[in-house]
Amino acid sequence: GGGAGGSAPVTTFEDQLTLTFTYSDAEVFGLNEETLTVSYWSAESNSWVEVLSTVDTVNNTVTAFVDHFTLFAIMGEQTGIVSGDLVKNSSSTAVYYIGTDGKRHVFMNDKVYYSWYSNFSSVKTVSDSVLASYSLGDVVAYRPGVRMIKITTDPRVYAVGARGLLRWVMTESLAQNLYGTDWNKKIDDMDDSFFFLYNIGDPIATNDDYDPAVETAAMTSIDDNFRL
Repeated sequence: GGGAGGSAPVTTFEDQLTLTFTYSDAEVFGLNEETLTVSYWSAESNSWVEVLSTVDTVNNTVTAFVDHFTLFAIMGEQTGIVSGDLVKNSSSTAVYYIGTDGKRHVFMNDKVYYSWYSNFSSVKTVSDSVLASYSLGDVVAYRPGVRMIKITTDPRVYAVGARGLLRWVMTESLAQNLYGTDWNKKIDDMDDSFFFLYNIGDPIATNDDYDPAVETAAMTSIDDNFRL
């Protein structure tokens, strides 16, 4: 018995097929997630043609209904937002940093914000749908070297190191040497509930153990300061 002769690959179908595409936040960075659709490349028109699609922003999938195999791509409306932008919506005062990971990272309060920025002039107000299209990421930590922090239930004062590392400044004279005569005006009280966001490092026992200016200069990007 011989095989079937003259066979050809099937590329079109009488009935529609359902194809589900999975995407990561980074892959759709800069696009409004709620507007995502699947398109196929048409050699005939030399353009992308949108097909009937549904998006699931919770599970990061786009489902399309197609009647042929071809080159497909996920597309959507541009948000006008790029990594490094600061964004908020009109109904809240919360400000988010858009990271290179395609997520929005929240500042827990204005004190943390001011350790990185001098004002709010560069914050962009976006629609609720655009804001929601970015998944929540990490909490932005204090910029190292700018402020010291303490919590209400602990008398110790901590200097801030890279990636949320807290280091106990062991004496007042050390604090004055490191931060100046107004050192006690450079301390922020932090709610106990946020303390878990930071890690405890080695205490600062001498002037050589920590240099605020060096710590600040070494951490210019919020992206680099996220916890490992």
